[in-house]
Order: sequence, then C-alpha cells, then structure tokens
Amino acid sequence: MRALQDYSLLIGNTITNQQLRSFLRLESRMTAQRILQDVAIGYKGNYRDRVYQLPVFL
Repeated sequence: MRALQDYSLLIGNTITNQQLRSFLRLESRMTAQRILQDVAIGYKGNYRDRVYQLPVFL
C-alpha cells in the first residue's frame, strides 16, 4: 500500500499491470492483478489496454 502511495505521488494516479510489476519488481501478472483489484477504485479498458485508477492517498 505504501509503495502504491509513493507511485501515486511520484508518477500519477493511474497504473497498468505492467507498470505495477515493474515498479514493485514482481514477476507474476496474477499477483499484480490481485493487488490492483484490491486497491484500485476503478479501471478503464479491456485486458491488454486496462488502466487502473488509484485512490487519492492523503
């Protein structure tokens, strides 16, 4: 959660699965997907072009 807060502040409040894996140095797409589904407040796009909206961290 803290890492996503840092990402949100440094880069922006939208993230893709690939960007999350790169930022957290994860190998598993499924692990990244579970994290994003638990944290994200919504998403746009389908499958390969999906972009997740991160919550505003204060």
